[in-house]
Amino acid sequence: SNAHAWSEAPATCALAWGAPPPRSAPFDLVVGTDLFYAREAIGLLVDTLVSISGPATVVWLAAGRNRQAAEEFWPLAEKRFSVESVPLVELDPVFNLEAVGVWRLRLRAGGAEHE
Repeated sequence: SNAHAWSEAPATCALAWGAPPPRSAPFDLVVGTDLFYAREAIGLLVDTLVSISGPATVVWLAAGRNRQAAEEFWPLAEKRFSVESVPLVELDPVFNLEAVGVWRLRLRAGGAEHE
């Protein structure tokens, strides 16, 4: 719905965790919200983020109250990505809610390979 703001409309696609990456991967930008609720899916989530990321990809993740599996996510993600918590002052005032965490991830060199 915001395509009018771009000189060229960004492409989007549906994505199932654990499925082969789309042919258009790696992506420049990946945005995910409220992904840390299913412990059994965390490994697939990290593997999927790796499969759609390249050296120039920036992954933005946000999570509010549904963070039941965050403790499982971060150790796996930090093996493959550099992770930066985004300070509230960097967010638009409309969206800088203390109850919502925002993180910026970038694939580490060699992060696409399983350890």
